[in-house]
Amino acid sequence: MTVLSLHNIYYTGEVIMRSFLAATLFVTSITFTAAGLAQIGKIEEVIVTAQKREQSINEVPLAISAFSAQSVADYGVRSAEDLSSIAPVLVVNQTGGTGTLSWSIRGVGFNDYSTSATSTVGLYVDEVSLPYPVMASGQYFDVDRIEILKGPQGDLYGRNTTAGQVHFISNRPTDVFESGASLSYGNYKTLDFEGYVSGPLSESLRGRMAIKTVRAWDGWQESLTRPGDTLGKKEAYAVRAQLAWDMGESFSALLGVRYNDDQSDGIANTPVNGLSLGLPAPTTRATRNAGGALEKHVTYSTNNNKAADWTNGPRGQGNALRPKRDNQLLGLSARLSWMVNDIEIVSISSYDNFDRSEANDWDGIALLDSSNINVTDIEIFSQELRVSSTYGESIDWLAGLYYSRDDLAEDYNYFFGEGRFGIQQLDTNYEEDVESIAVFAHAEWDVTEQWGLTVGARYTSEDREWRGCTNDPTPTDLPNLPGLPLYRFLNTIINGPGVLTPNGLLNDGFNTPNNLPPVEALEPGDCATFNDLPSTADVGQFAPFSRKISTNEWMWKFGLDYAPTEDMLLFANVSRGFKSGGFNGANSNTHKQLLPYEPETLTAYELGVKATLGGGGGGGGIQWNASVFYYDYKNKQERNDAVTPVGNISGLTNVPKSEIFGVETELNAQLTPNWRFNASAVYLKTKIKEYLAIDGNASAFPNEVFFDAAGIELDNAPRWSLNLGSAYDLRLGDSYVLTPAADLVYRDETSGGVFAGEQAKRSYLLANARLSLTSTTNDKWRVTLWARNVFDRDYFLSAFGGGNFTFVRTNGMPRTYGLRLDYRF
Repeated sequence: MTVLSLHNIYYTGEVIMRSFLAATLFVTSITFTAAGLAQIGKIEEVIVTAQKREQSINEVPLAISAFSAQSVADYGVRSAEDLSSIAPVLVVNQTGGTGTLSWSIRGVGFNDYSTSATSTVGLYVDEVSLPYPVMASGQYFDVDRIEILKGPQGDLYGRNTTAGQVHFISNRPTDVFESGASLSYGNYKTLDFEGYVSGPLSESLRGRMAIKTVRAWDGWQESLTRPGDTLGKKEAYAVRAQLAWDMGESFSALLGVRYNDDQSDGIANTPVNGLSLGLPAPTTRATRNAGGALEKHVTYSTNNNKAADWTNGPRGQGNALRPKRDNQLLGLSARLSWMVNDIEIVSISSYDNFDRSEANDWDGIALLDSSNINVTDIEIFSQELRVSSTYGESIDWLAGLYYSRDDLAEDYNYFFGEGRFGIQQLDTNYEEDVESIAVFAHAEWDVTEQWGLTVGARYTSEDREWRGCTNDPTPTDLPNLPGLPLYRFLNTIINGPGVLTPNGLLNDGFNTPNNLPPVEALEPGDCATFNDLPSTADVGQFAPFSRKISTNEWMWKFGLDYAPTEDMLLFANVSRGFKSGGFNGANSNTHKQLLPYEPETLTAYELGVKATLGGGGGGGGIQWNASVFYYDYKNKQERNDAVTPVGNISGLTNVPKSEIFGVETELNAQLTPNWRFNASAVYLKTKIKEYLAIDGNASAFPNEVFFDAAGIELDNAPRWSLNLGSAYDLRLGDSYVLTPAADLVYRDETSGGVFAGEQAKRSYLLANARLSLTSTTNDKWRVTLWARNVFDRDYFLSAFGGGNFTFVRTNGMPRTYGLRLDYRF
């Protein structure tokens, strides 16, 4: 356990005192206001299964947020980015131009665009882990609720995580027949349909099937250089089927299959002039137009959410590189449950296969500077076996085993023939195999009626093997190609200058010392990753990279809770989590760039309160939850610059020491039987304590120049995140209820980490609204007029270097609106 310095203890105490004082004053004022009303409503109780059994969220001594199916629908959650807009602790961003999202909770995240990068946030669908963020799409339908657990996890089920976890819990098959549908039509000619049917198939068998499809015939992004060319069309569908089988009183089974197919457009970036970011202006390189003549042209944009640009495809390849997805996910699962006396035995088996062929564009310009096609195949098998029971009347315990096997293969094709280096194309081909086994245990002890104790632990042993390299598929026998084969380019830099011919290709008149292969021996498709590691046998060669790493780590948790009344719970938790190491799945020019990054660990200290206020006797109309926390973060996995022969490009590393202070508060109030109000806020103060980062502006191969990054804030960690919402039910006679509702979303600016100017994001405030008409005679239908980003604010969710010579932003959606009909048959 980390011993805090006196300065940190003093600072933490000051933060706790100030934060709880402010939160207490806020809640007290709301309470007095509510107490003065003639009637106060009773807030709906939220049931969660965060600790593998049904509990009121107010009885769980953990920091947890939960969203019901109704709230998910009301807030218009249709994507991961939408989910982050209603949960202040959660940030979901684009990481680059490869279609991979970065998830973070309370500032703990991994901003890597590689397909092979696993998330610091555990992503689950019905207790099944989806460890790679690129797989986590199409899960936002027919959900019973979404649970967000904060802080290190791993002692209850699934995989170990440092940030926390997001769990999508589907609706289960029902004992009685029911069905329903939702149909929404909005701007950009967007049609969204969702439907389900559920009920008994026999005395012991129940089934449920749900489908979702979305089509958008008009794109919302507009090309900066090609008037009338738009991007953002959608074509996706998903289906989920479940069978629940009760075989006697002691055995039951839940079998599930889910399938997602996404043929939608990708998202394009918007180029921004570097001078406006306080950075050197990006260099506009000479490029060739369709007639072969050289030209210079980059169009920038600011303050226009719709403006972007993308490559339509290289000459002769049509629209092959236009941002577009062709992705499919098939998932199978079987949950078996036995009751043996008072012990429950649960087995969860799952298989997921994700196939992807996806084109994206990094650079935000029409030129072929940084475009890519990812062809990916991920197969995951996992098996969990756990037992749980209650000892006496005071101890609930659980123990389990977890095994998983991941097989990942990818061709990462990268095109930049009109960009900075004049190289035509790279093809990074790699495979990664991961095998993990873990044992875990968790126990909760009601020491007295008021005091409780929680302990948990997990031990994980994991082997991860990576093999592959970057190839150069550029033909060498076409003299008119404007591009340069990569291996010739590298040989020239490493072995001495060659001579450029008029067509831009190097001749063979250069030296090849150190036993390097002569250029004539290299053919298109040969490995073009240079081995600069003196400890390996093939040093000085262009050769594939292969490495195996093993991780053996403990996760543990200790908590104490106290309930002074039946309406209040105080808790204190200390926990330690870890995330295993991994490899860089991006383009590589040297073996050093492919060395594995190490596991990260996080020790979390947290104090919290959950209180029901306003009504008394457990039936109050106000629920207030708050917590303060300190994270001691070691070896945070982070992006950095890799110094290579072709320049300083993306790499991965570890930040030795950093810390996060935070305060979080949530309030849900039923102020009257008709008036609902909610508010949530998160304050984060992050800091790198120890890290010598590569200075990309000063380094040049093979020399690396470092700067002291201590004191810099972590990226994707806004200082303030706020949400406010309100809804009022206005009765129209005895048959209808008209409900106007609105919510506000505020996210503070971020520093961008060590890439401060490049990745910094400005603050934004968004307003959403809806107006619903509900039938109360049979409670079968509801019509909702909705709008998101009502005032059409320009904002962006991500910012980064857009490939080789642009800085780009990934803009958020402009104003969207539509009409939705929900009907229960």
